[in-house]
Amino acid sequence: MTEITKFNRYRQLKLSQPIELSEISRLYSLEPIGLETPFTESLSSYLLRLAEAHCVVPKKLIMGEIAPLVLGDRYTSKIASKGVSALLPNCDAKPGINGMRAMTTVIANALEELTLREDLGFLSLITWKGIIEEQKLFRSKKAICPQCFEEWKLQQKIIYEPLLWSF
Repeated sequence: MTEITKFNRYRQLKLSQPIELSEISRLYSLEPIGLETPFTESLSSYLLRLAEAHCVVPKKLIMGEIAPLVLGDRYTSKIASKGVSALLPNCDAKPGINGMRAMTTVIANALEELTLREDLGFLSLITWKGIIEEQKLFRSKKAICPQCFEEWKLQQKIIYEPLLWSF
């Protein structure tokens, strides 16, 4: 038996056996930062990091990947070309993404499905629904801590926005 014949026979045996593949996520399964700490990453920050990891703007990630899952049959190319307000109508972005509204749950679930993660709901206030009141909880303007950013940069840590900064 020649070497080529042996190789072909070996290949036939290998190909006849079922190959087990683990499930592959549609989007990168980024690890959320600071889970179970006071500095838990916000869901909006996770979305920004995920968009950056895929080299797209957040709008493209939201309208191209999340909106089709959320809207299902109602998703059209016309909606895809619109802004995020097509997905979050009449909704302030921070409470809509980081809060405890129904759309927050829908977005977190869609992201979990796309990344194959099971912990993204903890990046919002979903688990606090019915315990605290959302009204007037969120800041009207973005708050950051330049000192934190500088410290994280010096320590070569990932720059992100903790959920706590939304309040």
